[in-house]
Amino acid sequence: MIRILEKSVADKIAAGEVIENPGSIVKELVENSIDSGATSIVVEIKKGGKAYIRVTDNGIGIEKDEILLAFLRHATSKISDIKDLNSIATLGFRGEALASICAVTRLEIFSKTAAAKTGTRVVIDGGQVIDKVSTGCPEGTTIIVRDLFFNTPARLKFLKTDSSETAKISDFISKIAIGFPNISFRFMNNGQLIFSTDGKGNRNTAIANVYGHGDFDNLIEVAGENDEAKVWAFISKPTVSRPSRRNQIYFVNGRSIESRVIDKAVDIAYKERLFEGRFPIAFVFLQVNPALLDVNIHPNKKLIKFDDDDKIIELVSSTLLKGVMSSESLPKLSEIFEHSREHNIVEVETAKDALSYNIDTLNASKNTNPSAQVVEETVTSFISESQVDIKELLQTKSRPEPNNSTKPDRNGNSDINDFIAAPVNIPFKIENLTITGSIFNSYITAVDDENFYLIDQHAAHERVFYEEFVGGYLRDNVPAQKLLIPIVLNLTPEMDASIDIWESKLNDMGFILEEFGPRTYRITEIPDFMELDEAESFAISFIENFDSKLDYNNTVIINKLITRSCKSAVKAHDKLSSEEMAGLLQDLAKCRNPFSCPHGRPIFVKFTPYDLAKMFKRA
Repeated sequence: MIRILEKSVADKIAAGEVIENPGSIVKELVENSIDSGATSIVVEIKKGGKAYIRVTDNGIGIEKDEILLAFLRHATSKISDIKDLNSIATLGFRGEALASICAVTRLEIFSKTAAAKTGTRVVIDGGQVIDKVSTGCPEGTTIIVRDLFFNTPARLKFLKTDSSETAKISDFISKIAIGFPNISFRFMNNGQLIFSTDGKGNRNTAIANVYGHGDFDNLIEVAGENDEAKVWAFISKPTVSRPSRRNQIYFVNGRSIESRVIDKAVDIAYKERLFEGRFPIAFVFLQVNPALLDVNIHPNKKLIKFDDDDKIIELVSSTLLKGVMSSESLPKLSEIFEHSREHNIVEVETAKDALSYNIDTLNASKNTNPSAQVVEETVTSFISESQVDIKELLQTKSRPEPNNSTKPDRNGNSDINDFIAAPVNIPFKIENLTITGSIFNSYITAVDDENFYLIDQHAAHERVFYEEFVGGYLRDNVPAQKLLIPIVLNLTPEMDASIDIWESKLNDMGFILEEFGPRTYRITEIPDFMELDEAESFAISFIENFDSKLDYNNTVIINKLITRSCKSAVKAHDKLSSEEMAGLLQDLAKCRNPFSCPHGRPIFVKFTPYDLAKMFKRA
């Protein structure tokens, strides 16, 4: 039998599409505040927004006789007829948000217009109006939301941890604060101020306030326009890149969006200027004729359609290219030095309590002017895009013997032998090889009593590095080395909000972090088998790409993580001495599977006497 659903049931069903999590509520309320003309917005949350959300603004407020109307589905002041859908200039327009929010929460609203003598307070519980009274309150609107999904427990159980939900909210507030620099934002979590912006209209200042300094201090500002749109952007130099698009943030008509069209434009502008898998920092702001956009695709309004994708791509890519090709984008020696050390610059006084230093690295330094040596090493590091010099790695202290104990590890496995499969058969013993030299500064040549071998020195070290990392992680006792000068990390609000999730994972891998200021942390210990540059690169990549949905105690995930990290860790061409080549083969011989790199590529290529004779047509 077909029946019309009760309003309370229909409201809960509709709310499920609009309200996915606490971040959805914050988004809708903040966008309403912006549409109301607010110049100051304060967002407060507790327990990831699941228990408490408060959004306060100084906008125009809501009239007393309209305040209940605002909570009816499809009630809105933004549009009045179908023609208005072709010229949407506000962030909200569907009239669904407040009705959806009050249907699945306990909500309280205070609002007052400039002309009213008193404000109005309304209490709504699960869509039912409990109270409406006049009250004293400042101009603007304050909405307090408590107990999200209290009446829909099936939805409640799918919410993430408090930290994960806080990170989502922090990410949204960060972006919206950049998109509207003329509005002062304050974001507070569990009573603590996370960040604030001054609302003075300077986007550069807003970016620095939200995302910190470092790479975000020296962005290149560019602008361009055509007959349909205008674009402003703040982009990084090609010398600064990230392993993901996390720091590529786009706005169209003030709306924070995700767009493959703009992704493509950014990629075109930086084509052949970045290594594969690296992405620039890019804040792109587009102002487009509303008639040439469709924002009514999904209730969350993150996806939009342009009438002419090609025109947008051409405008954005050509504008960004002007910045990429400008004199500002050329690296200066001082900036190369700054970028190379950006995460580990601290005053010496802050490190007086450090216990040790990598003496072997100091001993390996040349006996030349220290400043000149630092500059030389920095330039080399910059040219190789932070890729590791295998010769330097082989000069470091001896690696610990592999731990083959059978005590249970964190995953319930016995040891690394259960995680890394040994080769089905052993074609030869590495210990029996005699090194004869190397070719192309990449391949070690060696012989035994029967055959000739080519050994890929980079793949060999990759295998050694990989097994050290896997073994250290699976064992619950990762050897660590203390740093005299810690690695300093400046985190975005989103990363900082989820630190209690990813910090424990880094600790398991041998990294020790300490708080070092607002959204700033220093790494004081790193895995014993890693060099400083290796550790810094890995830690940054791990944090930026951390996915709270993944189970990092799952060995399959760990395998993918470490394999990816190894892939980017060792890429260099350097001439090795006989002692260094011998040391590499000694380390390789200790590995569980020394015959292929973690990606499956061979480390050894064997030539029998017959193979060689055949090449010379003697067989």
